[in-house]
This record gives sequence, structure tokens and C-alpha cells, in this order.
Amino acid sequence: MIASLSLVEGMALVSACGAGGFLGFAWMRHGVKRAQQKRVATQALELSDVHRQQKLPHDMLLLLMEQTKLCEHQPNQKGRFAWLFEAIARWWTKQSVPLNYKRTISPEGIVRTSALIGGAAAAIGGIIGALFTSELACLGLLVGVLVGCSAPFRALKRSAQAHCMALESQLPEMLEVVALGMRSGLSFDRSFELFADHFDGVLAQDCAHAQRMWTMGLLTREEALRDLAASYGSASFERIVESVIRSLRFGSSLHEVLEGAAVEARALYRSRVEEQVAKAPVKMMIPTGVLILPAMLLLVLGPVLLELMQGF
Repeated sequence: MIASLSLVEGMALVSACGAGGFLGFAWMRHGVKRAQQKRVATQALELSDVHRQQKLPHDMLLLLMEQTKLCEHQPNQKGRFAWLFEAIARWWTKQSVPLNYKRTISPEGIVRTSALIGGAAAAIGGIIGALFTSELACLGLLVGVLVGCSAPFRALKRSAQAHCMALESQLPEMLEVVALGMRSGLSFDRSFELFADHFDGVLAQDCAHAQRMWTMGLLTREEALRDLAASYGSASFERIVESVIRSLRFGSSLHEVLEGAAVEARALYRSRVEEQVAKAPVKMMIPTGVLILPAMLLLVLGPVLLELMQGF
């Protein structure tokens, strides 16, 4: 009887140990699986954030696009302010911004966004100024209107400057890739598509957009290339595009033209970078003279001045 009880107790103990080990193993496996899922989700989120930062434009530009879409569904409301819309339209056509911005942002959207942000900034400035005096409230209204109404124009100007700077660094690479593709036996369209599909950057996106325009028949190839060059406002890029169009029209050797243009564009970009590097010491003189030099003079002459003051 005692032997049978000990046998039962032993079997129960072994069963309990086995069940505990199985539950512990299952718990550990579940924890490892949850940790892997969490790590994968974190990596996917980081990649999506990087992709979003690279592909999406600035928040101000998104607001301009949204306001442009709203203006398209509303009747014409220019009225007595038609001269303002015409002036902004002339200014907008001269800006060197990406092609998708040209087609998704209109002068009406710019005016609507300026009025919206100007009103909000004026209200905020007036409320803050009213907390102190009425004069500061009026000043806050004025400053808010000026800052808010000029915000869309400043955002578009920054976009145009970044757009032109991206051209200088990416144009030699684009010309070399297209020339290499044509030297390898590819057509101009296939070589152009090779750069647009396998490279990142503003120029690659604009090239892909221009190629879609002539592939879908919305524009001819010459018109799409000229629009691409006009969107940057670069005289050298326009000359290169005209040379490409003439070579394609008359059947002359195009890869030699592109290789020569790539060498010229790279030399121009190198000279521009060297010029900026040469200007850096001159620009550093202002913070050096205003911030570092007074501290050094105070550190060197401070003890001397203290001794002189103690002597008197």
C-alpha cells in the first residue's frame, strides 16, 4: 500500500514537473515570439517614417495643395482682386519648383492659404498682445498678418532654392548614367527610365514624371524635356536639353554630347562647392568677433583689471 502510494506520488510529481516545464517552455516561446514581432514592427515603423520623410513634401506645401483642391470645386471668386491673382500667377510661373508642385498648386490656392494663415497668426498675435496693452495688441495683429501671409511664399522660395541646389549635385550623375546606357546599346528612353527608376532624389523624380508625361501621350518628348529644364530655371540645363533634342531629331551621336555635358556640369558643381568653402572663413569672422573674441579678452585682461582696481 505504501509502495503504491509512493509510486502514485512519484508519478504525480513527474507529471507536475513535466507540465511545469511544458508551460515554462511555452511561456518562453511566446515571449520570444512577442519580442520578435515587436522588433519587426519597430523596424517597419522606422522604415515607413524614413520613407515618409523622403517622399512627402513640407507641411506648408501639403496645405497649399489641399487649398488648391478646394479652390477647384468652388466658383471663380477673383472679383475686384483679379490684379492680385494675376501678379501672384506671374510670380508663380517664374519659380523653379518641382513639376508636381507646378501642377498641384495654383495662385488661387496660394492666396487662400495666405489668407488662412494670416488670419490665424493675426488672431494669435492680437490675443498675446492684448494680455499686456492695447498698443501691443495692434502690433501683434500687424506682425501676425505680415508673418502669416508671407509664410506660403517663403515656403515656396525655400523649395525652389532646394530644388536648384539638388540639380547641381545630381545633374552630372544623371548625364553619366544616360550616356552609359546609350553606349551599352540602350535607347534614350530606356536609359532615361534607367536613371529615373534606380536612383533617388528630386531630379530622378522629376525625370520619372516627365517620362510618364510623354509615355502616356500628354506631351511630346521635346515638350516634356523642355518643361523639365524650365522647372529648374538653369541656363546650363536648358542648353543640355536643347542639345539632346537636336541630337535625337537629327540622329547624331548623343552619348558623346552627354559625356561632355557631364564633365562640364561636374566641373561647375566642383567650382561652386569650392567657392562656398572659400567663403566659410569669412562668414566665421562674425561669430568669432562677436562671441569668442570678447570672452578671450575678458579672460586675459580680467585679472589685470582686477589688480588695477584693487591698487586704486
